[in-house]
Amino acid sequence: MGSFGWLGDEIGFVLIMVLWTCTTVYLAWNVNKKAFEFETENPLKKSGNLGFLICFGAIYSLLFIALPVWLSQDPFNLDIVGEFIVVLLALTILILLIFTYRISKREILKKPTRRSVFLMRISLIHLWFLGILVSLAVLFIISIILGGGLAANSIEIFIPKS
Repeated sequence: MGSFGWLGDEIGFVLIMVLWTCTTVYLAWNVNKKAFEFETENPLKKSGNLGFLICFGAIYSLLFIALPVWLSQDPFNLDIVGEFIVVLLALTILILLIFTYRISKREILKKPTRRSVFLMRISLIHLWFLGILVSLAVLFIISIILGGGLAANSIEIFIPKS
């Protein structure tokens, strides 16, 4: 994680992630709201939506915010293996997002509800950003391979040029 200045590493990460989450959830829930007004005929439905958003926020916060911060602290002193756990977490989240997208898309084709559209939008937003990260990682790996590896650049430091 990068440095966030006076906020500290973890607090800054959590603050930025909470702001990002609030903005994303608000936009995913409220964009094209009028298309789903048929669901508000029952007044109990609104309270169900609030419960849905609270449960979603709790699960999302634990999985996407708290767990990466906790793993970055290396609680089990795994050193390099700890980085592998973060990669496994990212792959698990990717599989979960693909699974959520496919199920919500299937539900939308049957009967579009505000919740299913919300889940599909959230998964698409995250898949888009995860795709960017995977693309950058692949480009980084390709540049390392074509450049002769990481050691090729560090040899110049130790061997003086004549």
